[in-house]
Amino acid sequence: MGFTLRPDELGTVAGIPVTNTLLSCWLATVLIVGFALIARALAAYGHPGMVTAVAVPIEAFWRFVTGLVDPAFATPLFTIAGSAVLFILANAWIASLPFYGPFYVTSATGDTVPLLRGAGSDINMSLALALTGGIAVQVLGFYRLRLAYIDRFFRVHLLLKGRLIAGLADFLAGIFELFLETTRVLSFTFRLFGSLTAGEVLILAISFIAPLAVVVPFY
Repeated sequence: MGFTLRPDELGTVAGIPVTNTLLSCWLATVLIVGFALIARALAAYGHPGMVTAVAVPIEAFWRFVTGLVDPAFATPLFTIAGSAVLFILANAWIASLPFYGPFYVTSATGDTVPLLRGAGSDINMSLALALTGGIAVQVLGFYRLRLAYIDRFFRVHLLLKGRLIAGLADFLAGIFELFLETTRVLSFTFRLFGSLTAGEVLILAISFIAPLAVVVPFY
């Protein structure tokens, strides 16, 4: 099996193309939801091992978030960031399972392609996560600061006061800040895509040149 950047289209559902990376996203989502429901049921019955396994990482991540942001932002940021982290980890981990390769199907174009492929190797997933995070940050910022948040990007107060030089510099700084918000989305997209794709390519390359005992540590 070779490696291509473009995901393979398996078919359509209600006119929407379904690729092997999208199928992987659905599988990861089902596993996350299923694990959450099972963990909740076992925790409700007081299963000590499950309570510890779930509570410890959640509490650690909660402390991490509350140490970074204002408490008013902690809950929504914890929800959004935590969901993204779980989704990325689930997709990365299940892509390392043995059945992500041996099973092939005929694609919509008639080619023989893998049924499942790591969603991290599809830049569309990285872009979707980056856009979700970027939009969430703007919504939370506006919700918290109201119209004052817009002043962060469109700084015209000094210009309205007649301070031309300082006002122009302040206005350009705001436009630059707006530009940075856009580049952060692009930066996150390509960094996440590059990291996950590089891992998949590394494992694929080593699998061809080394025995399994050498490949395992890279997993």
